[in-house]
Amino acid sequence: MPEKDFPDPEDAEEDQLFIRVPEYKNILKDLEGVKQIMANMRESVEVLNEVQQVKERSIEVFRENEARLEKQLDDIEDKVPEVHDIEIHIDEDTPIEEAEEDVIDESVQELRGELDQLRDEMGRLE
Repeated sequence: MPEKDFPDPEDAEEDQLFIRVPEYKNILKDLEGVKQIMANMRESVEVLNEVQQVKERSIEVFRENEARLEKQLDDIEDKVPEVHDIEIHIDEDTPIEEAEEDVIDESVQELRGELDQLRDEMGRLE
């Protein structure tokens, strides 16, 4: 029986082996598709993480502004004169009722101005 010639392992670099794999191109396309899906998923997770960080920071800023506005409201309430705290300065020609109305009107106007400022700040927060 004749001996078969087998390639010498040292010559293996020169010899090439070709194997036919059915659907090879489709397999490569599927593999690339899976890689693209994985890349998209990674990117989506990064975006979701950034959105979460922005939400958390927004909540923190909102709470800080809420506390600041609450303090401003407290300060305004402290400034609102109570009836016994109102000093009435009356001209000799001005009746007492008109002087009281003027003081009250001034206080109300000041409060309205401060409330308008607070509303503006709240509008900027939204």
